[in-house]
Amino acid sequence: MRHKILRGSGRFTHTVYLEDDAEIEVDVEYQGYSDPGVLSGPVELSYAPEGEMEILSVSHDGVAYPVSDEEMERIEEAAWEWLEESSQRGREE
Repeated sequence: MRHKILRGSGRFTHTVYLEDDAEIEVDVEYQGYSDPGVLSGPVELSYAPEGEMEILSVSHDGVAYPVSDEEMERIEEAAWEWLEESSQRGREE
């Protein structure tokens, strides 16, 4: 990402489903970044817009909670949804 711009950050609660059909609520802290890209000008200087989600912490009862790579992907997707929803709420107010 060439021009990393902070789009937002926050915290939310995410449900992790365990192997024994139990579930646990974890607290997630995140920061989302974007790069608007360059869509005009010389082709060799152009590139598509992109985004990056950084998960700063995943915890349960204040203690770091390890998650699988697969679960981390779900958490990142949920963080993008939270970021988009908070952006929408900001525009509506």
